[in-house]
Amino acid sequence: MEKTVTFERRTHPAATVEFRAEGPKAGRLTGYAAVFDSPEHGEVIQRGAFTKTLQESKRIDLLWAHDKSKPLASTRNGTLRLSQDSHGLKFEAELSAKTTWGADAYEACRAGLVQGMSFGFRPIKSATRTLDGQTVRVLRELQLQEISVTPDPWYSETTVEARGKNNLANRLRRLRLRLKSLSLS
Repeated sequence: MEKTVTFERRTHPAATVEFRAEGPKAGRLTGYAAVFDSPEHGEVIQRGAFTKTLQESKRIDLLWAHDKSKPLASTRNGTLRLSQDSHGLKFEAELSAKTTWGADAYEACRAGLVQGMSFGFRPIKSATRTLDGQTVRVLRELQLQEISVTPDPWYSETTVEARGKNNLANRLRRLRLRLKSLSLS
């Protein structure tokens, strides 16, 4: 009997994305590819779900919209750094301006056109539980395949932010989201 391996992708708007032009680099990107303990779409990522994969994976890439032909950064060459904190899976990447997709990704984030982050993974351990009267899938341990900058994020509670000139639209969007979260809008 042949075993089927499931590969899943989830998107999540990055909490913070910041670009800075530095010589041949298109910019610096930071944010969250996943957020813990935030149920949405019938699932929740448990705190620490990426611990083992971050310790064992030799290569995880940052891609443009899950497209393996458009790598933006990689842990293999040190242009992508990943870590977990109490909020989620945090990343920091240095994008190259020498690739058209690196420059395009920078501009799309700077202009506020890209709304979030995504990640591809294999579920290693999961379970179901009831939260607020609804059954949700709890993702306890994940094998991370890649993270992606994407205009179509799976999770909705945070946004991509690019810092630099012409950043007024991003500031206004952040302010609206903050007011909404405080129920003041």
